[in-house]
Amino acid sequence: MSGVAGGRDQRASSETEIECDELQPMGEEEAGAGWRRLVKLPPQPSLAPVAPAFSLVDLAQKKEPDAADEHAHEHAHSTLAGHVMYKLAVRMSSHHESRLLQHISRSILSRGTNKHGDRKPSFLLEMDPDMVDSSPQAKSMKTVRSSIPGLWRIEDGASRRQMDPDAAAYPETAGRPASAASAAGASSSSSGTGSSILPPMPPLVFSPTKGKSQKRARSMTLEQYSDWKYCGLRPGLSVRVVRCETVSSMPAVTEYVLHVVDLHTRVFWITKKRFSDFYYLRRKVRGMVRRAPEADDEERDYLRFLLDLPFPRRRFRPASTAAISRGLCEIEVFLRNLAALEPTSRLQRSILMELQLEMCSAEFVSSLEKIDTTGEPIEPKWLSYDLFRRLNCEGAVEGSTCYQFLHAFRNRAATVETAVCSECNKFEGIALAAAAVKDLRNTVTSIEKYISENLDPQYADTLSLLDQSVDVSSVLDDCVFHAVEDTILVPLEKQVNFLVGWTVDKEAELRLARNIERLKCRSQTESGIPEHLQSDEDWGLSCHHLSMIDERTLPMDKIQELLRAALEIFKSCGEKNLEWRENSALTADDYLPIHIYVVVKSGLKRPLATKELLGAMIHPSLMLGEVGYFLTMFEVALKYIADM
Repeated sequence: MSGVAGGRDQRASSETEIECDELQPMGEEEAGAGWRRLVKLPPQPSLAPVAPAFSLVDLAQKKEPDAADEHAHEHAHSTLAGHVMYKLAVRMSSHHESRLLQHISRSILSRGTNKHGDRKPSFLLEMDPDMVDSSPQAKSMKTVRSSIPGLWRIEDGASRRQMDPDAAAYPETAGRPASAASAAGASSSSSGTGSSILPPMPPLVFSPTKGKSQKRARSMTLEQYSDWKYCGLRPGLSVRVVRCETVSSMPAVTEYVLHVVDLHTRVFWITKKRFSDFYYLRRKVRGMVRRAPEADDEERDYLRFLLDLPFPRRRFRPASTAAISRGLCEIEVFLRNLAALEPTSRLQRSILMELQLEMCSAEFVSSLEKIDTTGEPIEPKWLSYDLFRRLNCEGAVEGSTCYQFLHAFRNRAATVETAVCSECNKFEGIALAAAAVKDLRNTVTSIEKYISENLDPQYADTLSLLDQSVDVSSVLDDCVFHAVEDTILVPLEKQVNFLVGWTVDKEAELRLARNIERLKCRSQTESGIPEHLQSDEDWGLSCHHLSMIDERTLPMDKIQELLRAALEIFKSCGEKNLEWRENSALTADDYLPIHIYVVVKSGLKRPLATKELLGAMIHPSLMLGEVGYFLTMFEVALKYIADM
């Protein structure tokens, strides 16, 4: 034992080192005494060595101790290895040099000391329900593979639902009891429609969320907006992260492509940023919020929602496609929340300036300020800016409700994407997709109705002072529809295109594409256009407006391009045939051949999918006017071409 004592003297100065020599016998005569001296067990008779016989099933199940041995079981361990691990844990927990060691020691010490004996261990809760036998009478035989928690068969994993990572949890159902959530799911699944397996839609509650610092967005007066006194700061930047690209010279570096629109001048530009730019911008914003003066305690507490927003972590290896897609959404939400801050506050104005310098240079901002917009009415710009701040700020009640709906609908779209497949019933997939799109349109309509009914009266009062020819209600509706669609439908563009694509007849779409290619070589006379109505410019301007439908993102903007294309046809016919215009208007029989010719020449990528999208996402109130008429003519033209 002198060697052991010498070893102890050498390690006397180190308090963080574990004396492992004490756990090992020094000689054959001390083999039994050396171990049992530490674990304090009574001497036991020597037994013949027996190979260990235990299965992995025993690791996943814990026997309940008898009542008589319950107290002894808390202090004594059944195996020699358990005593050794316990001794190591005690030594490691007495030192404070490493948090990792503390975590390991606490895990060892707390193992098997669960106060609730009837509660299953955490690893049993994560097991496949088919693997757990709840019958107390008999325990079915299991293989070693099935007894290991966390092992799933590949064919079983393929049948499990793949939810959108950033929409895996419902903000509304997360706080409800399990019974309420299950009841909601049961009620939705009891219907016989195609939407029976879709998750329930969250209710639209435009009220402050419990536990969050939210407030109503303050409206800006027309005088404050027209006399913009914040030099160098633009009144609203709409930022969208559209995609990510890999740098050719550095494959490990990813660049994010951003589309930025100046709300006042409608100037659009594209910029590229790396993740480090967003990361350091968030760090700078966090420092500005934390270092705010004590006089702004209330505002500082309010702005903490910016730091609570989900944000991707820094990665030092290539990320998966799902992680990249989730990161795009999180970065975009963070940037739009920054852009929706109020410029009346000094702290928020500083944050807005930091965001603006990331999106463009100071020289570019100076050029934007020099653009003359005096010929355009300023009242719609003023209303659009206020609506942008209300609908895109998580700290506002309206913005928080919209973001909650976005999460829920991504989850619903992921459910549809998992449910439909090439082997599934085609009609079942169409019904699911159509039900999801219908729910989306109904929710967007509800949000638009709420915003319109709760607008500040100053907007209507100010617009009523304009020219008498201006329809105040129409201007208000256009601004509200555009703002809500920009907030809801643009982030869901990928999901909406997928759902609408499922409702399109693939055979009819292929037949339509073949006929369009065949008809492109026809002249106006061969297309059935009367000679007195033929265009010298080959309807170029009308074809241009119709082709711009593919370039627009919002359904409202797509509808406007369709209207412009139709009005150009009427305008061209009126300018060329003045005497004919005096007799009668352009009839449907005269308009349809021209419209068919324009559709063929426009080069739309997916005209049938475009028709389905416009028909599904158009506001119900617009279907009774000229929008509904020209949309019907567009549908008739596509059907005529497909059936040729």
